[in-house]
Amino acid sequence: MTEKREEVNVIPLSQMGMIHAMLTEELAGTREQFETLTEALDRPHVLDDEIISRVKKVYTDQQGMLYAYEITLERWKALTLTPAQLQRVQTMEGQLKDLTEATAQVLDLADKLSEGTINKVLGMSDLEVALLYLKGQKKP
Repeated sequence: MTEKREEVNVIPLSQMGMIHAMLTEELAGTREQFETLTEALDRPHVLDDEIISRVKKVYTDQQGMLYAYEITLERWKALTLTPAQLQRVQTMEGQLKDLTEATAQVLDLADKLSEGTINKVLGMSDLEVALLYLKGQKKP
């Protein structure tokens, strides 16, 4: 990751508003995705492998890009900032921490849901499905 850190083109301080808006939007979207996936916990069979694969790709890519925000914020903090700018950077650091955690939660949930997609259920024998149902691992 050190090599990637050196490749980051830091956004100028004049774009602070744009970066703040991007972080806010990404955090809201990630939390919304988590809530949507959470609704499928009791019925992962409503999802297919393609949906789970897409979620994993999007949020793995997002996770891989979070360092760019981190580097930008670190460099901004090294500048002489007004109190308002410093407050905003600190707010964005909190958002970045929350975004990092939310992204990991989405990926963990997607992994869990991938075990029960419709593709997996259709690939099971009737006996396997019946045994899972009897064990209470699947709902009808």
